[in-house]
Amino acid sequence: MAPVTSTLVAFPDRRVVTPREASAHIGIAPGSLNRLRLLRCGPNRIVTGHDTLYRIEDLDAFKAALLVEVGLDPATCRPAAKGDDTPVVLPFMQLLIRRRIVRRIILLGLWSALGLGTLSTLILF
Repeated sequence: MAPVTSTLVAFPDRRVVTPREASAHIGIAPGSLNRLRLLRCGPNRIVTGHDTLYRIEDLDAFKAALLVEVGLDPATCRPAAKGDDTPVVLPFMQLLIRRRIVRRIILLGLWSALGLGTLSTLILF
């Protein structure tokens, strides 16, 4: 039997970007995107071997969901354009991401406390 190998097929109408490009597209720091990935509350991603890639459509949907979550219209929120290629970190998007990370950590902490409480109850009785 031949070994199974995976290859990434590029579709012309579907663009994938690296995590650094994805964080620049959303307007957040690369470390924040990494924290979202670790907590599993970020945009959908494609994992190929050791590489993580993001589709532009998924990034736009994630950004729109963040804005709708706080009651803003995604169509009217546009980042300011810069002349050079330096990534633009939007303070408002950083705050929204921080809010999502904190909420996820609190939720994980509460579920962990519930699980430990249930486990200790089962052990004691």
